[in-house]
Amino acid sequence: MKVLPEPFTIKRAADGSWDVTVNPHDSHYMDYLINSSRVHWRKELEELWADKDQDQAAAYRAEHKFDLAGPLLSAEEIHEQKQNFVNKIFAVGYNLHRYKSPSRAWAVYAMDNKIGEEGQCNGRSGKSFFLTSLKQFLRTVVLSGRNPKLMDNNHVFEQVNQHTDFIIVDDCHRYLDTGLFYDSITGGMTVNPKNNHSFYIEFESSPKFAFSTNYVPGNFDSSSDARLIYTVFSDYYHQKPMKTITWRLVQSMMISAKISFLKRIIQNQSGMPT
Repeated sequence: MKVLPEPFTIKRAADGSWDVTVNPHDSHYMDYLINSSRVHWRKELEELWADKDQDQAAAYRAEHKFDLAGPLLSAEEIHEQKQNFVNKIFAVGYNLHRYKSPSRAWAVYAMDNKIGEEGQCNGRSGKSFFLTSLKQFLRTVVLSGRNPKLMDNNHVFEQVNQHTDFIIVDDCHRYLDTGLFYDSITGGMTVNPKNNHSFYIEFESSPKFAFSTNYVPGNFDSSSDARLIYTVFSDYYHQKPMKTITWRLVQSMMISAKISFLKRIIQNQSGMPT
């Protein structure tokens, strides 16, 4: 496999936050990460053009089809979108990096940026695709999070073995308690297959976890904040189809994300990623 030039460059900004420059690329997966990070796309591409020339609007949309830093956005809005993108790169790199450190025992928590009324279900923003795309590179077990009593099942991890890299709890129910997974995220895990002996996987060899949900998390307590990497998705793809993904280009993109993760860990040796 040929590794292509890095499609992005991430570095520290003057204020200490992370800045990103999008480099020329042919990766639809990169385009997807950009637009799923554009939480202000509706203002930029629709609302500001409501009473303006529509030919100019179409030209602007074509020119800034995959752009985190459109000129119609404020500096604060651009900054927020860039942070969302960098966060996704970190999340991908973290999960592809198989070394596990007790001080960096996290799980990605993919959620919508759009906040609905209490109990309102959003969705169709590309969260599940973001996580399941990692199945191309990691030995993955997918659990349905739609059952709020998922962890009541004594055999919930029966598909997991010593070779499993990644567990996705997909489409989590509003009342699924992620706290029940925290011991498995920060420590080893016991697997209890049906009709067989249970066995224990040490932390260093146990899989990493990720969650996706269409609901606003029920709590943002310190325990959750210490274990979850909140990864926010815009609703850009709620009504817009994604292009067909070329997996050869995704492989190169994943390698770039992994390298970026390692660079950031070296530069920021302690604590949750900032």
